[in-house]
Amino acid sequence: MITTRRSPRQLIEGDGARAAVGPIAAQLGNRALMIVDPVIAQQPVYAPLIADLEAAGVDHVAFTDVRPEVPIELVA
Repeated sequence: MITTRRSPRQLIEGDGARAAVGPIAAQLGNRALMIVDPVIAQQPVYAPLIADLEAAGVDHVAFTDVRPEVPIELVA
């Protein structure tokens, strides 16, 4: 069996990791696509994340028209 695994170049976790998103995104480019479900987009952590991107000079577009969980009939 052949498998392919694609991993991020960096995995950043722990206290302060969210605040690192803006500067890291700016190192990679000047645009970001945020794909989040509507529930996450309303959470208190989301607005500061967007503010960090803006402070780093990263333009962003949010796509929130996603389902939080895939219906079982689509995968069964």
